[in-house]
Amino acid sequence: MGFFKEFAKGFGQGYLEQRGIEGTIEDLGSLAKGVKNFFSSDDQQNAQFDQEIWDNMQNNVFQLLDEGNYNDAENEVINYYNNYENGNPDFFYYRLRTLISLTYFENLSYDSDQEASIREEVESFLKEMKNSQQNNDMMQDYQSYRKQFEEAKRYKKEFKIYMNRWDNLLEIIKTSCEECNFDNALIALEDHYKNYEDSKDYSYYSKKFDILLDKWMANNLPLEERLPLLMELKREFETSINFMKKLGSENNAEDIEGYEDAYRMLKEEIVDAKCLVLTINENFDEAKDYLNNNFTNKNGDYYRILCRIESLRLENAVQRQLPKSEVEKYLINAEKQLNLAIQMQEEEESKKAMKNIVTPRINMGKQYVNSSNYEEVSLQASNSLTEQEYKNELKACLEDGVITERERRLLDKLRKSLGISEQRAQELEAECNPNVLTKEEEEYAEEVRAVLEDGIISEKERRLLNRLAKSLNISEERAKEIENLIQS
Repeated sequence: MGFFKEFAKGFGQGYLEQRGIEGTIEDLGSLAKGVKNFFSSDDQQNAQFDQEIWDNMQNNVFQLLDEGNYNDAENEVINYYNNYENGNPDFFYYRLRTLISLTYFENLSYDSDQEASIREEVESFLKEMKNSQQNNDMMQDYQSYRKQFEEAKRYKKEFKIYMNRWDNLLEIIKTSCEECNFDNALIALEDHYKNYEDSKDYSYYSKKFDILLDKWMANNLPLEERLPLLMELKREFETSINFMKKLGSENNAEDIEGYEDAYRMLKEEIVDAKCLVLTINENFDEAKDYLNNNFTNKNGDYYRILCRIESLRLENAVQRQLPKSEVEKYLINAEKQLNLAIQMQEEEESKKAMKNIVTPRINMGKQYVNSSNYEEVSLQASNSLTEQEYKNELKACLEDGVITERERRLLDKLRKSLGISEQRAQELEAECNPNVLTKEEEEYAEEVRAVLEDGIISEKERRLLNRLAKSLNISEERAKEIENLIQS
């Protein structure tokens, strides 16, 4: 993330991993040699000092620091001085303790609760280190550690400022996306990188992808407006993934794979939407060609779209009163595609939804082929459609759990205009469960309504809905209840 990227990478990886053992030894200024010289005074001829034991202790300390075992490193030093120095700390004792505490301090996360106590600990050991120094070399060592400590404090302070700024950005993005104000989220991201970063890095493109992903999931635009938006998102997804691959590391491989999965699902939805537009405009053959040219993997979604094309072709043929022989051909094909689509679906709910939307079209075709009275077939289809229209309005009124007096009057007028009896209207209202939904459940229900515009929840839509339910803390059982309520 810009200026502090390398510093951020160092968190939790160990001080010595960044500096290396050789560099740390060099920083210590040949500690073993200093100890030996210190003990080789005229009145103390190295009588008790063992260079090998000291070197082993020192190497163990370095290894433990490299592993992030600060307590064990401290114990290593304390045990040595208890066993070989009669428990009497000297300059080199405080030097090692300063190194351990300073390493710990530098590797603490920017929001650690332990920072204050470790900071005091380093200050204490530095003070003892200064008080116990006896020559210029020791004073230089103290000054070097003091300088390193002051730089670490400054660096942490600047990093805290940066991370607070970054956290504020994430909060703005989160709030904006929850309010479906995705443009505001993107502007905030752009402004941050313009004002505080040298260049756009992996974090920029991954965060941008997340915003656009939320925008996609929240999309409930009419079909005519949805397709241009999906095409725009496709271009942005592709650009972001390409940059993430270029700027990311091996640690980002799993995230990038997830983004690529979302990108593939988006491309499938574009094919789905395009085929639906062509089908609505009665360009059935063109829709099939577009499907085959853009769907290399003939999975459940492929057969679901193909089933929809053929069943709508059948319905169109009945409505246009084409010759029975031609309608029968479309009927056979629609039944075949429905069976294939059901076989390819993994979830029972998807199979059920597909049967609910396609079976009435097939039954209409059968009635047409077996009946000499087209008007009778058309009337049955019309009744089904008008009742569904009335139920849709009922569900809209019941979104808040209550039908007001004004809504009741409007529903009654609609019932009369559609030719629905009062008794039948009561039956339809009974089918619409008036359970009051929480804010989170209503958000989930809104997304379910959006994906059910064509009557079917595809495999990719199911994955996205499951992810949304989990993020909203809605159990799998409750999610199914909400879906059944909407589909009833």
